[in-house]
Amino acid sequence: MLTRFRIVMMDVSNGVMTAVPKSGDSRAPINQFWRMRKHVTPDYTDIVRVSSNSLWSVVVIDLDKEPLVVSHPDTNGRFIIIQLMNMWTDHFGSIGSRATGTGGGNFLVAGPKWNGAPPPDVKDIYRSATRYGWILVQIASKGPEDYAVVNVLQDQLKITPLSAWGKPYTPPDNVPVDPTVDTETDPFNQLRLMDAETFPYTIPPLRRVD
Repeated sequence: MLTRFRIVMMDVSNGVMTAVPKSGDSRAPINQFWRMRKHVTPDYTDIVRVSSNSLWSVVVIDLDKEPLVVSHPDTNGRFIIIQLMNMWTDHFGSIGSRATGTGGGNFLVAGPKWNGAPPPDVKDIYRSATRYGWILVQIASKGPEDYAVVNVLQDQLKITPLSAWGKPYTPPDNVPVDPTVDTETDPFNQLRLMDAETFPYTIPPLRRVD
């Protein structure tokens, strides 16, 4: 039951966090960053409360069609961590200060079906066991006096489909939104209010894990 709860919670959260036509500061379409420009406040409930000593940028990823290249800038020693998490909430990779350094680089994130060759300018490959997942980026911030510097670094974070790598690429800003997604009720309470018939035994086909 706990395992099932985790994957359903992730699926509901994915729906809420991607139900917008373009990227913002708390939600974005699939395979696009949303960037928190300030420290998280207690009223943010889309996902479990995050830290108050860093600014967050998040991507809900779909690796079904192709891998994605995640790129981060040189932070000049400022702490950065990029966590890669699959739909079981397992972390399958870590990029940044603790693992690869703060000097910046490009890293390929692939799904379970991909068997291709990475571009030569990619530093490493990380493979998710599930089609969907999250990329969670934290960049250290001392407080409001530090926001402007960190915001510039956040803007240099990039997600690029492998097919567009090496070409000019701008994420779309008119992505269709699923009208059936409840964007008013936070994901935890959506699950809490589900009865036994509603609570799914498998992920709904629209966002199913392969």
